[in-house]
Amino acid sequence: MASSGGRSKLNSEPGSGAGLGSGQGAGSGSEVDAISQELSSILFAGVAKRLSETARRIGLDVPGFRSPPRAPGVRRSIRREADGSATVSVALRGRPAMAVVGDMIDGMITAGQLVGLEAGLARDDLWLAALVVFHRAEVSGEGLLAARSAA
Repeated sequence: MASSGGRSKLNSEPGSGAGLGSGQGAGSGSEVDAISQELSSILFAGVAKRLSETARRIGLDVPGFRSPPRAPGVRRSIRREADGSATVSVALRGRPAMAVVGDMIDGMITAGQLVGLEAGLARDDLWLAALVVFHRAEVSGEGLLAARSAA
C-alpha cells in the first residue's frame, strides 16, 4: 500500500475519524451513529451474563469478563490461570458496541480452544444470544447503549 507520508489508513488512531473503522462509507447519518455507539458497562455486563449462560448450555467452559484490558492500547486479551480458567478482557471506550461483542465472542472461542465446525456452531449460538440482549434493550427502551460524547 502506498503511503502519502503520514500514517496509513490501517494505522490511523481509533476514533480519529480516519481510516478503516471510522464509519466512512458505511452508511450515512443516523445509520452510522446507531451502529457505532459505544457499549455501556451495564450492557457489557448483560451481554457477558447472556454469553456465559449460553456457553454453559452448549457445554463450553465459561471465562470471566472484565474491562478494560490491563495492557495499554490492547483491545482484547485473554489471561489463563493455573487452574485452567480464563479471563477475557475487552476495551469498551471509543469502540462500536458490535466490535466489543465480537471480541467477547472471539475471546470465548479462543479461551475454549475451539476450532473448525465446533467453533463456528458455538460462535453462531453466542452471537444469537448477544443479539437477543440488544433486541430486549431496544424493545424495553432501556437505552443501554452509551451516549456518545459531544467532544
